[in-house]
Amino acid sequence: MVKEAEKFVTWQADIYTALNTLAGKAKAGNVTDTTGADGKISVTFAEALSSTPVVVVQLEGEVNYYSVITAKSTTGFTAKILTSAGTPLVGTEVTFSYIAMVI
Repeated sequence: MVKEAEKFVTWQADIYTALNTLAGKAKAGNVTDTTGADGKISVTFAEALSSTPVVVVQLEGEVNYYSVITAKSTTGFTAKILTSAGTPLVGTEVTFSYIAMVI
């Protein structure tokens, strides 16, 4: 019985370690914000990641614009929203989801 309890405690410690490692490597969220004069929206993470992540943005709804990541760091990223003609989408409320992950 004691050996089984020791295995369980080790298993819990391994899961705790893995979750803490993942927490430093991934962020996800939803953003609703208005684009600036340059068509950009900046996102700041509540806690920094361990290194610069890969960032994926998914625009919400049926829209005729797209996003390009123009800057990223351990503390956040900037998405530029462009019209289908390639010009900045200015002063428009945009909603998107994102995943930022260190690989």
